[in-house]
Amino acid sequence: MNISSDSEYLKNLGQLVIDQLIAYRSRSMTGADKVLELKPFHELDNKLGLDKFVQQQPISVQEFQQFLDLYLHNSMHIHHPRNIGHQLAPSRFPTVLADMIVSAMNNGSGLYEMGPSASVVERWVINWMLNKIGWSSDIGYQASGVLCSGGTMANITALSAARNLASPSTWKYGCNEQQVILTSAESHFSISRAAGILGIGCDNVITIASDDTGKLLVDDLSKAITKLQDSDKKIVAVVANACTTSSGVYDDLVAIAEVCNKNKIWMHVDGAHGASAILSEKYSHLLSGIELADSVTWDAHKMLQTTSVCAGALFKRSKNIDAAFTGSAPYLSLDEDCDYPNQMRRTIECTKPAIGLKLYLTLALLGEGEVASIIENLYQKALGFYDIINTRDEFECLCKPESNIICFRIAGKCRDEQKAIRNRLIQKDGFYITETEVNGDHYFRLTVMNEATSSSDISTLLDLIIGYGDLGGNNDLID
Repeated sequence: MNISSDSEYLKNLGQLVIDQLIAYRSRSMTGADKVLELKPFHELDNKLGLDKFVQQQPISVQEFQQFLDLYLHNSMHIHHPRNIGHQLAPSRFPTVLADMIVSAMNNGSGLYEMGPSASVVERWVINWMLNKIGWSSDIGYQASGVLCSGGTMANITALSAARNLASPSTWKYGCNEQQVILTSAESHFSISRAAGILGIGCDNVITIASDDTGKLLVDDLSKAITKLQDSDKKIVAVVANACTTSSGVYDDLVAIAEVCNKNKIWMHVDGAHGASAILSEKYSHLLSGIELADSVTWDAHKMLQTTSVCAGALFKRSKNIDAAFTGSAPYLSLDEDCDYPNQMRRTIECTKPAIGLKLYLTLALLGEGEVASIIENLYQKALGFYDIINTRDEFECLCKPESNIICFRIAGKCRDEQKAIRNRLIQKDGFYITETEVNGDHYFRLTVMNEATSSSDISTLLDLIIGYGDLGGNNDLID
């Protein structure tokens, strides 16, 4: 059977997928199952039976349903109220629609003629982000940017532009000098990766001391810059966090910008998670000074409620991103004199999906005010959950949360004990939380991404942790 020509078969499969996804989402939201039922890899491989379905073509609708049931059940239930782990938004209807449209059309957004509508939408989304940061063309900025497949790609893009400005010949001839990037130890690991990829070297990411909560110490930054200026090392950029991935705190962007401006150093703000707070009247002060940066990374698939992945690499001066990547491809229409944008000039990705539609439809159908309200609600919930944790004598919180990330630990318990407790919470009790280290200390880490997560959920979580802590946190907990 040629399934491409069997409209009834395709219709039945499509309806089955829609029905199953609606049921999966609804069941996840009720908290009926565990957030994650983590089977050993080889056990799950055997259970899914992937070889069988490929060899038997085409599989029946019933067999497809069997596969989809297994696939959904053995996945992380992002919409579950007790999923308080990673920084992924529970998918919402507008962005799911966008994914359907983008996948069905399969237009690219790197080259205008490969996706004209996609290119126009991406330009609109980029301009919306630039305006929120304060880089509006209406007040004289010639800012620009590009959408990327995630914050890591956006950070690499931004640091590529910074490196090429600091050492213009490096792109063509390679690096013939020692280049460095300055940031705090709490920066996302993609900064180190970017340094490695760009040939700067991950060992040339110089970590500046941070305070007890993970905020970069600006005085230490100034001292490090002064010391480097007396050496033969060239500073490519300073990377500030808004906010840190581990503890969710915001660096002092105004003070860091003052240091960078004084020393004529590129300032990049990794706002992958926390830049979205700029939409909130209540929390936008946390981003004071972001407009003083040279570049910003901003993920939409975290707090802006889109599906993965959609991130902006944003630049105060468009000439810097335009110079980041050069090269020619005779099979592509990259006419410099054309009156339409070809984002392929500005991105590592040649084949780039039309990810701008995710954010555009979210803003168009949910509304910017609703997205801002969700952000505020999640930040407020984190403060409320912090109060619950902080009133319990058995726990120590790293700090009062500035975002929707909370770090806490059991007083007197070591890293291994807490890791064993976390494993038990995931495998036996249906919670999903993460762990982190800040300044060498181990913490449980909660990221409040779901508005359905309640104070009752947090109280239950704490009771379970204390119960396991009383058992000594031994590794038998994970059996």
